[in-house]
Amino acid sequence: MKSNNFITVIMAAGALFLSLLLFAGHGLAKQFSELSPEQQQILSGFSSEWDKLSPEKQQRLERGASRWLQMSPEQRATARDRLARWNRLSGEEKAKIRERFNRFKALSPEEKQRLRSASERFQNLPEERRKELRSRWQNLSDERKEQIRQRLRDMTPEERQEMRKKWRESTPAERRRMMRNNRK
Repeated sequence: MKSNNFITVIMAAGALFLSLLLFAGHGLAKQFSELSPEQQQILSGFSSEWDKLSPEKQQRLERGASRWLQMSPEQRATARDRLARWNRLSGEEKAKIRERFNRFKALSPEEKQRLRSASERFQNLPEERRKELRSRWQNLSDERKEQIRQRLRDMTPEERQEMRKKWRESTPAERRRMMRNNRK
């Protein structure tokens, strides 16, 4: 008799637990008609399949629509351009970008800031110089690129700063010599 009561209690607890899970998941879901008219307009392409989307996907789309509504016309134009560029990428290119993004997210705040600063310095270079540097990097073998990355990862921030200082103060001939010596 005691084992039957125990089994009944366990089954009731399990049923209650499953009900709570289902109810909690359902609480996240939102009907398309519950979105604001502006959000519905932005997300109109999803209206027919909205109820088939996971609650998490619905929330991401809703947040994206809300962000879109807060953007200026210039920001929207930039976002459209970026989306068009993203859509033109191959699946392999998108996977590489996602991988780099995930690696960036895993960095320490200091490393993220260092990379942001380096990117800003690069963006502030004249266009011709950026093209030249991109071309030189793209012409390196994958093995050589990885050697450079590893060498930079192994340096302390002070060593990187000293290297940048030497580079800025060097003549083009000295820079070429430094590059040749670094290949060894």
